[in-house]
Amino acid sequence: GLSLGTPSYMSPEQATGDRAPDVRSDVYGLGCVLYEMLAGRPPHVGGTAQQVLAKILTEDPVPVTAERRQVPPNVAASVRVALQRVPADRFASARDFIAALEDDAFRGLAGEAPSPPRGVSLAVAGILAVLGVALGVGLGRTLGAESGAERTRIRQFTNTGAVRAAAVSPDGRQVALVSGEDALGENGLGRLEVHTLPAGAPTLLLDSIRQAEGLNWASDGSALLLLAAVGDQDIGVYIVPLSGAPPRRVAGDPGASAAFKTPDSVVTFSGSDRLMRVLDPTSGEVLRAAELEREVLSGSWSEEQGLWAGVYYAPGRTGVAGILALMDPDFTPLDSIPGYPWNPVLWAGPDRLIFAESGPHEISQQSVMEIDVEGARFTGEARPLREGVMILGGGTSLDGRVSVMVLDNVVDAVAGADLESGETVRVTRSVGGWVTRPALSPDGRTVALFRSDLLGPNPYLTPFQGGRDSPIGSRAGRLHDRLAWTADGSALVIHGHPEEPVALYDVEAGTERELIPRGIFVDGLPDGRLIFVGGSEEEPGDTLVAVDPASRERQVLGRVPEGLLAGRLSPWDGRFWSIATDPEGGDPRVRSLDIGSGEWREHGPFPAPVTRILAVDPQGFLYWEDAEGVARIWRWRPGGEVELHREFPFDCVPSYASMTPDTRRFVCNAVGGTGADAWLLEQVDSR
Repeated sequence: GLSLGTPSYMSPEQATGDRAPDVRSDVYGLGCVLYEMLAGRPPHVGGTAQQVLAKILTEDPVPVTAERRQVPPNVAASVRVALQRVPADRFASARDFIAALEDDAFRGLAGEAPSPPRGVSLAVAGILAVLGVALGVGLGRTLGAESGAERTRIRQFTNTGAVRAAAVSPDGRQVALVSGEDALGENGLGRLEVHTLPAGAPTLLLDSIRQAEGLNWASDGSALLLLAAVGDQDIGVYIVPLSGAPPRRVAGDPGASAAFKTPDSVVTFSGSDRLMRVLDPTSGEVLRAAELEREVLSGSWSEEQGLWAGVYYAPGRTGVAGILALMDPDFTPLDSIPGYPWNPVLWAGPDRLIFAESGPHEISQQSVMEIDVEGARFTGEARPLREGVMILGGGTSLDGRVSVMVLDNVVDAVAGADLESGETVRVTRSVGGWVTRPALSPDGRTVALFRSDLLGPNPYLTPFQGGRDSPIGSRAGRLHDRLAWTADGSALVIHGHPEEPVALYDVEAGTERELIPRGIFVDGLPDGRLIFVGGSEEEPGDTLVAVDPASRERQVLGRVPEGLLAGRLSPWDGRFWSIATDPEGGDPRVRSLDIGSGEWREHGPFPAPVTRILAVDPQGFLYWEDAEGVARIWRWRPGGEVELHREFPFDCVPSYASMTPDTRRFVCNAVGGTGADAWLLEQVDSR
């Protein structure tokens, strides 16, 4: 259900996420290319991806003869048929398209529908409103922000899932790649290759490298710098000439980062000992050594500006992994920005940086930072170029027009099981992102989950049996990362951060509103009220509160146990069950609260590693998933023995699971995998 493609050449069914586009979608794309060859522009243009997609879905393109009157009538008619919005109205095959182009008498297919009046119907407007959130902005981010006549085009350069490092040559004409399934490991072997753009057979430079990490070019493009173990030699910093001459080991520090400063000098720096060395790349002779005041983690030198751009470690700064800095030749910061930056930091032309940064969800994004060159200062704020990616390395040309990034493509999934039939299903799968926090609706038919897309982590609804994901709106810039259903299944509580307002999403109406200014959602009562811990500035953070979602009236139920680890409401007897730490240091204790009387009951120690309670059945059994990541569900009734309830043929991410109140259906995050590939970012002329 995820729409992938370049907006100007996407068929309407591709733009709406059709799960099975056929050859007629390719006919449409071919018609777009022919239209552009004849008219000098694509059939649909707009200032943003959303505008282009809206026109594809609602408008016929201007006849090609309006742009070029000398186009033969049969060619114009062939293009018009190929670009019909309804697949059945297009050519059934490319062969039919060719035949029409070669038939001077062709004027259109029998029964070709006339062009409808331009405009957007109410139904289509509703679809476009969803598309604007689901894919329009995402595709806009994929294309990059347009600036004047230039835009950033992002495309996948490799498809092996085994790229470990990449760097683009200073002139932007070549890309160096380290690849191999285990090139980062001590025993795996990788290859160092150079690819000429836009395409061409790679040149193999080395075929037996291990523990490969850093990779960058000399400014004259004559050699590569690589931190790795080459052949049977130990790990170190190697110069690899493009002439085919043997590699030279110039430094032996396995923890060093290294960068070319000039073709005649290599700089190494290792954060732990704060030592910088300037080396002769031919002999490996240390030309200069100095102790740095800071633990520099990475550096990218700009000869034009005479500045280093990089990250240094900032100990003791809560929530800060590093400091993004502009530094002089001796690595003294001239301007810096605290936050979450980490490797790599790359010059992308004389006045901007491309770097990776991690956010509060531990999801990285690729960002751009503009620079006041004369003042050696950052200007404005970092703007995201691509979100929800794991950046492992990269490089950029001297003019900043071509960059390469190694992005970790996550393959993640949500798996489910029908506990009565034993049937297992793959609810949804994500390539190039993750899915997490699945929450089953009370009737077991729908799963709410967070999926990483080009807008960041956002909530979606998907059928339990599999199908198209439906977006619930963008959460860009918000810290929420959890979803929970109300008892009647009519709404979703969007929560997860104590400093953010808790939102309530009406599933049928598709609307969202703020429920309370803060609080952690616990569960829903059968009468429709919702239980929170905290929820206002007046009440202590350990107060259990019931909130009526319609009137917002609040009822204080009491204090939660100190050290609350997990809680779940039993819809059968109105009790709130909790697991809390033992104040005396023993095993976590189980307590239950009678919502009506406000009385707590003690049930003894919890008989398993602490985990989330999935459900409580009418017999008083508590259900939870295995804490070891195995797809097993256990159950226990206070005073009885622990029982293995179900086991499934997939692995789960601990604590990312959900079960219906009747214990009939179960979902969890299935353990996924990753594979890294190289992506090119190119500044292209959009005129």
